[in-house]
Amino acid sequence: MEKAFGNREQEVLLAISRLGNQAYRSAILHAVRGPLASEADAGPIGDALLALERQGLVSQAASGAPSENDIRYEITAEGNFMLADKQENLANLRFLVDYRIARYYQRLRSERNSEHKKIFWAGIGWH
Repeated sequence: MEKAFGNREQEVLLAISRLGNQAYRSAILHAVRGPLASEADAGPIGDALLALERQGLVSQAASGAPSENDIRYEITAEGNFMLADKQENLANLRFLVDYRIARYYQRLRSERNSEHKKIFWAGIGWH
C-alpha cells in the first residue's frame, strides 16, 4: 500500500516535528488550530493522527502525559522521510513557479521595451 497524506496530515506531521518531546495530542491541536482551539475542533486532527498512525508515519510514545487522556506522539523514521519528501517537492514547486513568473515578467519587459523603441523611432520620423 502506497503511503500518502493530504494537507491536514502534513500540518499534523509538521506540528509533531516542531513540538518534539512535547507532542501531546492537546499540544498538537493547539499548534494546528491555534491557542483558542477546543475539543470540538479535535475531530479532524484526531482523524489525521489515526490515519498517520495506521500508515506507520507516527506512533504513540510511552511517557507521562499531563493528563490521563493526553497521548504523546512521535514521528517514525518513515514519517520523517515522507515529510522531507513532501517539503522537497514543495520547494521544487516554489522554484518552478518563481522561475515561470520571472520569465513572464522578463518577456513583458522586453515587449514593453520594444514598444517604447518603436514609439521613440516613430516620434523622430525613423521607421
